[in-house]
Order: sequence, then structure tokens, then C-alpha cells
Amino acid sequence: MTEGRRVSSVVGVRLHEMQPLRFYRPGERELDVGDWALVDTDDGPRRGRVAIAPGQVSFSELTGPLDAILGKLDEDEAMDADA
Repeated sequence: MTEGRRVSSVVGVRLHEMQPLRFYRPGERELDVGDWALVDTDDGPRRGRVAIAPGQVSFSELTGPLDAILGKLDEDEAMDADA
């Protein structure tokens, strides 16, 4: 049974307050809630905030293959990423 199982290799990223979460593989990056991440979207690379840290995502929330996080951004990089 996979119901209730947590996935430690997935993070939830929100690109905008009003948009749904998107799930990504963090790779070797250590990401926590509130960190900025650069992610690939259909519109190209975009910045987003980590809203769900590794280990907090339920297996049942995942559908399809997941893209990898492109990078972790500091505050200055995050502000420049969408400019």
C-alpha cells in the first residue's frame, strides 16, 4: 500500500501565490520550506518558493514523471530570475 507514504525525494514548489503546487525532484540539493528554487516550466525557467519540503509530500499527491529542480537561488538571484 502506498497510501499515506511520504516521498523524501520530492519538493512542492509554488510559482505564484494563486497557482497550484508543482512537484519536482530536488536532486542533491538541500531545500527547505521558504527557499527559492529555479524550476523548468512550459514557459521556460521560472523561480518559485518551496512550499513543501522533502519528506512532507504524500505519494498519493504525485502524478506522472517529475522534472528536476534546476537550482537553488539566494534572495538576490530570486529577485533577478523573473526580471
